[in-house]
Amino acid sequence: MTRLYLMIGHTELDSDALRAALGRHGPWQDRSVSLVRQSPTPTLRREMLVCAGAAEVVSLVRDDAAQARYIMIEGSDAPACAAIESCVRASFEITGVPELLAAAASSYERDPPALVRLALVSGARSNSAILELFERARSSSLPDVRHAAIEALGLTQWPVALPLIWDSAVNDPDPDLRDFSALVASSLVVAGPEADHAL
Repeated sequence: MTRLYLMIGHTELDSDALRAALGRHGPWQDRSVSLVRQSPTPTLRREMLVCAGAAEVVSLVRDDAAQARYIMIEGSDAPACAAIESCVRASFEITGVPELLAAAASSYERDPPALVRLALVSGARSNSAILELFERARSSSLPDVRHAAIEALGLTQWPVALPLIWDSAVNDPDPDLRDFSALVASSLVVAGPEADHAL
Protein backbone atom coordinates (compact mmCIF):
# COMPACT_ATOMS: atom_id res chain seq x y z
CA MET A 1 0.00 0.00 0.00
CA THR A 2 1.34 3.39 -0.98
CA ARG A 3 0.46 6.30 1.28
CA LEU A 4 1.75 9.79 0.40
CA TYR A 5 1.29 12.94 2.46
CA LEU A 6 1.45 16.44 0.98
CA MET A 7 1.36 19.36 3.41
CA ILE A 8 -0.79 22.16 2.07
CA GLY A 9 0.92 25.54 1.83
CA HIS A 10 -0.72 28.81 2.72
CA THR A 11 -3.46 28.55 0.12
CA GLU A 12 -7.01 27.82 1.15
CA LEU A 13 -7.97 24.51 -0.41
CA ASP A 14 -11.31 22.75 -0.21
CA SER A 15 -12.50 19.42 -1.53
CA ASP A 16 -14.30 21.04 -4.48
CA ALA A 17 -11.08 22.66 -5.73
CA LEU A 18 -9.18 19.40 -5.23
CA ARG A 19 -11.88 17.42 -7.06
CA ALA A 20 -11.86 19.93 -9.93
CA ALA A 21 -8.06 19.77 -10.28
CA LEU A 22 -8.05 15.97 -10.30
CA GLY A 23 -10.83 15.93 -12.89
CA ARG A 24 -9.05 18.36 -15.24
CA HIS A 25 -5.78 16.45 -15.67
CA GLY A 26 -3.97 13.43 -14.32
CA PRO A 27 -5.21 9.86 -14.07
CA TRP A 28 -8.72 10.90 -12.96
CA GLN A 29 -9.30 13.26 -15.89
CA ASP A 30 -12.91 13.37 -17.09
CA ARG A 31 -13.98 10.64 -14.65
CA SER A 32 -16.66 10.70 -11.97
CA VAL A 33 -15.27 11.57 -8.54
CA SER A 34 -17.38 11.23 -5.41
CA LEU A 35 -16.86 12.74 -1.95
CA VAL A 36 -17.13 10.97 1.43
CA ARG A 37 -16.75 12.95 4.66
CA GLN A 38 -15.41 11.40 7.87
CA SER A 39 -14.68 12.73 11.34
CA PRO A 40 -13.08 9.82 13.21
CA THR A 41 -12.25 12.09 16.18
CA PRO A 42 -13.24 15.63 17.18
CA THR A 43 -9.81 16.88 16.09
CA LEU A 44 -9.52 14.98 12.80
CA ARG A 45 -11.69 15.61 9.74
CA ARG A 46 -11.21 13.81 6.43
CA GLU A 47 -12.86 14.41 3.08
CA MET A 48 -12.15 11.43 0.81
CA LEU A 49 -12.32 11.67 -2.96
CA VAL A 50 -12.95 8.38 -4.71
CA CYS A 51 -12.84 7.93 -8.47
CA ALA A 52 -15.07 5.39 -10.18
CA GLY A 53 -12.97 2.45 -11.34
CA ALA A 54 -9.80 3.56 -9.53
CA ALA A 55 -8.21 1.90 -6.51
CA GLU A 56 -6.68 5.14 -5.21
CA VAL A 57 -8.24 7.44 -2.63
CA VAL A 58 -7.29 11.11 -2.25
CA SER A 59 -8.15 12.73 1.08
CA LEU A 60 -8.12 16.29 2.27
CA VAL A 61 -7.35 16.08 5.99
CA ARG A 62 -7.67 18.69 8.71
CA ASP A 63 -5.79 17.55 11.82
CA ASP A 64 -6.32 20.05 14.63
CA ALA A 65 -4.00 18.17 17.02
CA ALA A 66 -1.09 18.50 14.57
CA GLN A 67 -2.33 21.94 13.50
CA ALA A 68 -2.09 20.74 9.91
CA ARG A 69 -3.99 20.48 6.67
CA TYR A 70 -2.69 17.93 4.22
CA ILE A 71 -3.56 15.78 1.26
CA MET A 72 -3.19 12.03 1.66
CA ILE A 73 -2.96 9.79 -1.41
CA GLU A 74 -3.50 6.08 -0.82
CA GLY A 75 -3.55 3.13 -3.17
CA SER A 76 -2.02 -0.17 -4.19
CA ASP A 77 -0.71 1.15 -7.53
CA ALA A 78 2.43 3.21 -6.78
CA PRO A 79 2.69 4.74 -10.30
CA ALA A 80 -0.97 5.84 -10.18
CA CYS A 81 -0.39 7.42 -6.74
CA ALA A 82 2.70 9.19 -8.11
CA ALA A 83 0.68 10.51 -11.07
CA ILE A 84 -1.96 11.87 -8.69
CA GLU A 85 0.81 13.43 -6.58
CA SER A 86 2.21 15.16 -9.68
CA CYS A 87 -1.24 16.52 -10.52
CA VAL A 88 -1.70 17.87 -6.99
CA ARG A 89 1.77 19.45 -6.90
CA ALA A 90 1.14 21.12 -10.26
CA SER A 91 -2.21 22.52 -9.07
CA PHE A 92 -1.59 23.67 -5.49
CA GLU A 93 1.05 25.15 -3.21
CA ILE A 94 2.61 22.25 -1.30
CA THR A 95 5.11 22.82 1.51
CA GLY A 96 8.18 20.63 1.01
CA VAL A 97 10.33 18.70 3.44
CA PRO A 98 13.16 21.31 3.48
CA GLU A 99 10.74 24.06 4.52
CA LEU A 100 9.05 21.90 7.15
CA LEU A 101 12.43 20.77 8.51
CA ALA A 102 13.66 24.36 8.80
CA ALA A 103 10.42 25.45 10.48
CA ALA A 104 10.45 22.55 12.94
CA ALA A 105 14.13 23.02 13.78
CA SER A 106 13.58 26.66 14.65
CA SER A 107 10.27 26.35 16.48
CA TYR A 108 9.70 22.88 17.99
CA GLU A 109 10.11 24.07 21.60
CA ARG A 110 7.25 26.57 21.21
CA ASP A 111 5.39 24.60 18.49
CA PRO A 112 5.75 20.85 19.21
CA PRO A 113 3.19 19.88 16.50
CA ALA A 114 5.79 21.08 13.94
CA LEU A 115 7.57 17.76 14.60
CA VAL A 116 4.43 15.80 13.73
CA ARG A 117 3.83 17.83 10.57
CA LEU A 118 7.40 17.07 9.48
CA ALA A 119 7.01 13.36 10.25
CA LEU A 120 3.90 13.11 8.08
CA VAL A 121 5.83 14.11 4.95
CA SER A 122 9.18 12.54 5.87
CA GLY A 123 8.98 9.65 3.40
CA ALA A 124 9.73 5.95 3.67
CA ARG A 125 13.51 6.22 3.86
CA SER A 126 15.14 7.63 6.95
CA ASN A 127 16.59 11.11 6.75
CA SER A 128 19.53 11.83 9.07
CA ALA A 129 18.71 15.53 9.49
CA ILE A 130 15.11 14.77 10.46
CA LEU A 131 16.17 11.93 12.75
CA GLU A 132 18.72 14.20 14.46
CA LEU A 133 16.03 16.83 15.05
CA PHE A 134 13.62 14.26 16.53
CA GLU A 135 16.41 12.91 18.75
CA ARG A 136 17.20 16.44 19.98
CA ALA A 137 13.50 17.07 20.68
CA ARG A 138 13.23 13.72 22.48
CA SER A 139 15.84 15.05 24.93
CA SER A 140 13.98 18.31 25.62
CA SER A 141 13.17 19.30 29.19
CA LEU A 142 9.57 20.00 28.06
CA PRO A 143 7.20 17.00 28.26
CA ASP A 144 5.01 18.28 25.37
CA VAL A 145 8.06 18.42 23.10
CA ARG A 146 9.17 14.91 24.09
CA HIS A 147 5.62 13.63 23.47
CA ALA A 148 5.57 15.19 19.99
CA ALA A 149 9.04 13.76 19.25
CA ILE A 150 7.92 10.23 20.18
CA GLU A 151 4.74 10.61 18.12
CA ALA A 152 6.80 11.89 15.18
CA LEU A 153 9.29 9.02 15.42
CA GLY A 154 6.40 6.55 15.39
CA LEU A 155 4.79 8.20 12.38
CA THR A 156 7.96 7.82 10.32
CA GLN A 157 7.92 4.02 10.72
CA TRP A 158 11.65 4.07 10.12
CA PRO A 159 13.43 1.00 11.52
CA VAL A 160 16.06 3.30 13.10
CA ALA A 161 13.29 5.02 15.11
CA LEU A 162 12.25 1.95 17.10
CA PRO A 163 15.28 1.80 19.45
CA LEU A 164 14.86 5.53 20.19
CA ILE A 165 11.20 5.05 21.06
CA TRP A 166 12.02 2.06 23.29
CA ASP A 167 14.73 4.13 24.98
CA SER A 168 12.08 6.72 25.88
CA ALA A 169 9.79 3.93 27.10
CA VAL A 170 12.48 2.94 29.58
CA ASN A 171 14.25 6.21 30.40
CA ASP A 172 11.88 9.17 30.04
CA PRO A 173 11.53 10.92 33.42
CA ASP A 174 7.74 11.23 33.00
CA PRO A 175 5.84 7.97 33.69
CA ASP A 176 3.03 9.00 31.32
CA LEU A 177 5.55 9.53 28.52
CA ARG A 178 7.19 6.19 29.30
CA ASP A 179 3.77 4.55 28.89
CA PHE A 180 3.06 6.50 25.70
CA SER A 181 6.45 5.56 24.26
CA ALA A 182 5.88 1.87 25.06
CA LEU A 183 2.48 2.04 23.36
CA VAL A 184 3.98 3.68 20.25
CA ALA A 185 6.83 1.16 20.14
CA SER A 186 4.61 -1.87 20.60
CA SER A 187 2.09 -0.76 17.98
CA LEU A 188 4.66 0.36 15.44
CA VAL A 189 4.81 -1.67 12.27
CA VAL A 190 8.36 -0.99 11.16
CA ALA A 191 8.55 -0.45 7.42
CA GLY A 192 11.17 -2.37 5.47
CA PRO A 193 13.63 -0.55 3.19
CA GLU A 194 11.38 -0.92 0.14
CA ALA A 195 8.12 -0.23 1.95
CA ASP A 196 6.00 2.83 1.41
CA HIS A 197 5.46 5.45 4.07
CA ALA A 198 2.38 4.13 5.85
CA LEU A 199 0.62 4.80 9.10
